[in-house]
Amino acid sequence: ELIVKEIAKFVSRKVTVEELDDNKANFLGRLPFTLETNEGLAGNISAMELYGLGLDYLLRSSGRIKAITRDDVQAVAAEFLSPENYVLAVAGPE
Repeated sequence: ELIVKEIAKFVSRKVTVEELDDNKANFLGRLPFTLETNEGLAGNISAMELYGLGLDYLLRSSGRIKAITRDDVQAVAAEFLSPENYVLAVAGPE
């Protein structure tokens, strides 16, 4: 029930400026660390190829992330999240 309520809340209201700023900072702050290892670099290059992001993706991504608005987040949430239509999978002991 709690998860469904959170999804409904997320879809019905805009994230706060602080929530959005915190998430942007988190994503932008950890991005360089993914390039510090061969595995991380290979993973980034693989994702750029798989999703057709272009070899300049890492150069463009910072600006694109900074440009995300509260309206963008709400529109994507409304498109992909639904408190009425979902599949719930639970694993573990009762």
